[in-house]
Parts: sequence; structure tokens; C-alpha cells
Amino acid sequence: MHKIIALLFLLGVSSLEAKIITTDKIEDIEVEFAKADNETLVIFDCDDVLIEAHDAILQYQNEGALKIIANDFMKSLANHHDEKHNPKDTYVFFRSIVMRDLSDDLLNDRWPLLIKVLQSRGIKTILLTSHDTGKFGVVKSMALWRHKELLKFDIDFAKSWHSVARIDLGNVPVDECAHNGASTNPEFNYGMLLTGKAKKGFTLSAFLSKIPQYKFKKIIFIDDRIDNLKSVEKVSNEIGAEFVGIEYTYSKTKKRPTLNLEKARKQFEILIKEKRWMSDEEMEKIK
Repeated sequence: MHKIIALLFLLGVSSLEAKIITTDKIEDIEVEFAKADNETLVIFDCDDVLIEAHDAILQYQNEGALKIIANDFMKSLANHHDEKHNPKDTYVFFRSIVMRDLSDDLLNDRWPLLIKVLQSRGIKTILLTSHDTGKFGVVKSMALWRHKELLKFDIDFAKSWHSVARIDLGNVPVDECAHNGASTNPEFNYGMLLTGKAKKGFTLSAFLSKIPQYKFKKIIFIDDRIDNLKSVEKVSNEIGAEFVGIEYTYSKTKKRPTLNLEKARKQFEILIKEKRWMSDEEMEKIK
């Protein structure tokens, strides 16, 4: 009987130490930030959490249309490549051009201030994002590219990690590879964790093992995908930290203009012909 009571007590404590919230309201996230202290690690996803693509075809609500156009785009590339050019390399090349030329928007204008307030309170903040690492097509450094993109919005995660230099987080076991992951190993740089081909939980765990001087009693993680939250929750449990996962769904509920499908297809045609990505505003000037 005493063992059963003890087990029920432990289960009750465990349930209090981990929770996942689903919300599209940043005010709900602010409530959790208010409970953080200097033994809390606050982790942010990037795309569709902090920022989103400015151009309509690259935004969340048009994912279905993008897949159709991208499939046609890949077929077009296959028709144009020759034996000297690997189709995968060709795809990376064009994808990197889009990354180089596109512009992003803040998903919520309050993010920069909220991150600064956390940092001013001595709370460690870090980006955990699904990106390739190293060189990617015409982008010489994925980490530097992402760092500079966020600096445009006055977001700088490096401020939390002045004493921690770049870390290569090593090879990824097969069972820790993300199903849609990239092809490189994860790394830490500029206050950011880039997963490469790894799951987010593996990337975070590998990083924490490299910084034993830091002990966190609580982890708050904001992401738009529940599988990523579960992956990090597992790591939080392993280190004995309280976990608060926030599935931020604003990218799904935000109201946006209707997609101009003809314009979107033209953007990809120009990408192939001229090797540059034209914004929605630039496309409006074309008659």
C-alpha cells in the first residue's frame, strides 16, 4: 500500500513538472516568461514562430500550393540538368538563392522586446532551428546567414552566450535523424542551435553535454510543431528539469491575403531563368 501511495505521489509530481500549451496568443507566452528565473533556459524555434517569409507562396497557409509548384519546379530542373550536374546539387543551388534573396517578417512585433527582457533578467535564451549547417549552395555559412537575418529585427541570441564559442555537435545516430532533416551535423554558433539532420531533442542534448557549467532547472520551448516539443520534453525529463512546451499556432491562424497562384508560378520561372528570387512587390511591377 505504501509503495502504491508513493508511486501515485511521484506520478502527481511528474505531471506538475511538464506541460504543453497550445496557443496563438503571445500574451499566454508572456505569462510563462514571467515565471522564469536565471535557472531557466528559454528556447525559440525560428520559422513560423519568430519570423515568417514575406512572400505569400512561402508562407504556411500556402504550403499545399508550394508543394505543387515546387514539384513542377523539380521536374523542370530534371529536364535541364546534364551529367555534369547532380540534380540534388542543382536543387540546393536554387533553394539557396531563394534563401539569399527572400525577406522575412516578424510573426509578432513584440518578440524582440520580450527576448531582450529575458536576457536583461539573466535568463539564457537560445534558438533551436531545423537548418543545414556550414555552406549551403551560394550561402557560405548557414549560421551566419540566420544570425544576420535575426539581427535585422534586433534579435541577438549570442548575447546569452558570450563565453561559449562555436561547437560542432558531432555525428547523428540513425535513430536521431529527423524524417525531413538536412544532410549535415548539428552545430552551436552565434547563440543558436542548428540541427542539421538531427532531431531537435538530440541537438539540445548534445549541446547541454558540452556545457556542464550550466545547470537548468526549467526549460521553456516555443515551437509550432508538437513533435519537436515532445523531442525536447524528453531531454528536459532526462536532466530533471521542469518543462513548459508552447505550441505557438499563430502562423496557422493569422489572416493573410489570398495567394495569387499565377504570380507565384512566375516567381519560380524567373528563379530558373535568371537565378534570382523576386519578391511579391517586385512581381507587381511586371506587366
